[in-house]
Amino acid sequence: MVDDSWFRRKTWTQEDEAAFFSRLRRSRTAFHKAQYCRIQACELQMVGEYRAALGLLELVMREWPEAAQRAAVYHQKAECLEKLGQEAAAIEAYRAAFDAQRKQPTYKTAAHLDFGWLVATRPYPALYDEALRILEEFETPSPFPVEEFRSAAIQAFIWNGKGDRERSRRHAEAALAAMRRTHSGFARHPDLGLVEGVDLNTCEQLERLATGKE
Repeated sequence: MVDDSWFRRKTWTQEDEAAFFSRLRRSRTAFHKAQYCRIQACELQMVGEYRAALGLLELVMREWPEAAQRAAVYHQKAECLEKLGQEAAAIEAYRAAFDAQRKQPTYKTAAHLDFGWLVATRPYPALYDEALRILEEFETPSPFPVEEFRSAAIQAFIWNGKGDRERSRRHAEAALAAMRRTHSGFARHPDLGLVEGVDLNTCEQLERLATGKE
């Protein structure tokens, strides 16, 4: 059995960091080094160690840029920056992710949804048109209700902000329909990709938009 615990650490003490890099130096290829760093950055991101995660992501792009899945790296970077409150830098990282996807279209990310959500909910009215263009460019049919929900909710909020109540209403209805789905459509994984944990304020806002009361 492969031991992956060394690049899936949930803490990042000086001892953790030293042990990680000691093992990383034994990795033979740039591809594997970039992958191990990105996976470790993801683990740290999930436990709120955003600065440590950013350090690893920046190392990947500095040392092994040609071996990295650049769109995924920039997407992760954007998420970490957003969590740290550095939203201007996060927006630029999202844009870098989009540029990387254009150059390597086989690498898919959900950066278009995360960028759109930031723009729609913060909100950033000056970026509304850009967010809509990005959704149109990168969105593909998804079997997952959560992705349908996020796309529709983003568009409901943005079109409401732009004053188009009818488009907003239609997208709000679609978002609520996706949110209420109780089966993924996958026989063996009925809960896969369902919408969970939507905050009450978002639900209430979508209900108002869907009924034309906003």
